Amino acid sequence: MKAGTVRRRIAPDFRLPDRKARMFYQFSIYADRYGRFLAGFYEGAYGLSYSDWRLMAVLGVHPAISASEAGKRTSLAPDKVTRTVDSLVDKGLVLRAPDKKDRRRVVLSLSAKGKRQFQAIDNVRYAIECEMLSELDASEVLVLHAALRKIGSHVERMMAEGRTLEEILAHRQGLKNAGRKQPAASPIGL
Repeated sequence: MKAGTVRRRIAPDFRLPDRKARMFYQFSIYADRYGRFLAGFYEGAYGLSYSDWRLMAVLGVHPAISASEAGKRTSLAPDKVTRTVDSLVDKGLVLRAPDKKDRRRVVLSLSAKGKRQFQAIDNVRYAIECEMLSELDASEVLVLHAALRKIGSHVERMMAEGRTLEEILAHRQGLKNAGRKQPAASPIGL
């Protein structure tokens, strides 16, 4: 953050009505339901596992990347990425090729068959997402997307900075010591 800028924060005394109303709890529930709904389609129609689809979804948006880069974008463990790539290559959905700029590096991309399956599944994914968002008006959707981008950028900065739980707790304690009223402590002291 630039010197002299003030980061806007949620008011220190802001409280959600209960633990089930917490944002990330809600996100995890809805993401799980969305994922299960979509999985029912791609498992039945194409015989793909959850890991298969995660990797295909990354390659559909980021073609010609290494397995390790793809793994970072999916949050799959490295051994799981290797098995998934092997499975997708065997199914004829993913191609391995030497990188044109660095012949020592192998890059992954969707095959023609993989691109067709990705597009079909992505169309269904988009329809599900639109249905899930249909209760919001256009301005609410834009606000939601803007908020998610901001949260995502902040989480990426936290990860890049290597922030630890101890640092986050110390920061919260610093706010408390500065005389700000804090929300009631959570089970881990946040």
